[in-house]
Amino acid sequence: MIGTIPPGAELDATGSPQGARIPVRVSGWSLEGAPSQLFRAVGRRILQAELSLRGPSRPVVSDREADPYGSVWQRVSVDGWVARSDVGADLGAVWKQAESLYQQRCGGCHALHPAAEFTANQWPNVLKVMAHNAAFTPEQAALVTQYLQTHAKDAGPS
Repeated sequence: MIGTIPPGAELDATGSPQGARIPVRVSGWSLEGAPSQLFRAVGRRILQAELSLRGPSRPVVSDREADPYGSVWQRVSVDGWVARSDVGADLGAVWKQAESLYQQRCGGCHALHPAAEFTANQWPNVLKVMAHNAAFTPEQAALVTQYLQTHAKDAGPS
């Protein structure tokens, strides 16, 4: 296993499915010296993958870029396999499920904050405080976090 890929992560198929598995490449940016987390864009911590770094595939660094704070980010890609049953063709349906969960669980106690009210980097901390009150499972919290980060006010093109 090369790691964990959250809902809504961008994957590229790299070949034909083989049985119940699909070969994929996941790409993103990691902070130099912290290669286990891949994010969608420099400075925007929308998770693309959490790598175990113990599998047969090794991350490949193709570029480096400094953010406005002087942190160096590396453009990384890694190849692996995902279960065909874990890949959906309709990302809109995934976001609709996440939005519904957010509205039901979070809107039950207070007025909902629009996704664009906070930045992608602010949403995880906002949800961390509220996830227990909303009775999210870890999977539900991850889904809602990805949804809100992807639709945050600074989530434009990566």
